[in-house]
Amino acid sequence: MDWIELSVRVSRDLEASVIEALTPLASGVASESPGGYIAEPDEPHLLDDGPVTVKAYFSTEEDAMSGAETARGVLEEASAEGEVFLTLLAEEDWAGLWKRYFGVQRISSTLVIVPSWKDYQPKPGERVLELDPGLAFGTGQHPTTRLCLKAVERAVGPGSKVLDVGAGSGILSIAAVICGAESVLALDLDQQAVEATTRNARLNRVESRIEALAGTLGERWPAGRQREHGFDVVLANISARAIVGLAVEFAAHLADGGTLVASGFLEESVPDVRAALGTAGLRVVSVRRQGEWRLAEARKG
Repeated sequence: MDWIELSVRVSRDLEASVIEALTPLASGVASESPGGYIAEPDEPHLLDDGPVTVKAYFSTEEDAMSGAETARGVLEEASAEGEVFLTLLAEEDWAGLWKRYFGVQRISSTLVIVPSWKDYQPKPGERVLELDPGLAFGTGQHPTTRLCLKAVERAVGPGSKVLDVGAGSGILSIAAVICGAESVLALDLDQQAVEATTRNARLNRVESRIEALAGTLGERWPAGRQREHGFDVVLANISARAIVGLAVEFAAHLADGGTLVASGFLEESVPDVRAALGTAGLRVVSVRRQGEWRLAEARKG
């Protein structure tokens, strides 16, 4: 299968807005800084004031054109200049994209993300998560993924039952098991993501604790799978619109006292997220930030 890459070259201050607008539409979104690097929060030498290129990936021409129009809309609303163009990618080009950028990442003092093709000698006390994203997104490089990984360390404990909505590469599901989860149900609408989660679970030798299925909450629950409730932790690194739309479902699937970890939105969306979660019966206990991005932690009961 061929993929279409949408590239949007914008100023640094519009980067987060373009990413948020494209995330619900694309199979995946990345941001490339000058020099061909995906900038990390702990690499300030890469975070200059120059333009960045936001890249989004689509499996159909129709979706790619819709993404391009959305990006142009963001630029027009901000009265900003930018370049928007599309490129057809062969599948082998897509599969190799991340190897250009993806290096060892230290998420916390104990959790380290290591690409499966790199040799790494863990330091005492480190917990290593090996990853090969393949055709799925989720490498730990995006600020929302890093926020979620730190939240997983706080929220998940021995014996936890976890639901991961929009699992991508399976990075959060695997981190949950590393942090002690007894079981994880990982859902994603993209079959490529389901396969990546399964493959990465096997790579980390935690496949017996992770079940990856195609689907999401609500009407698109996995076909033939009995609905489950009573999860101790629900993880959702998706978008503001999706979080608001699924708020009632999150509450329904959480156990009393359970925790929702939701990210993928900007400061301007915090009031809408708070309101939707509150209406669903969830109490927001914290909103954390990394750069332009936000993460909400909420409790049931």
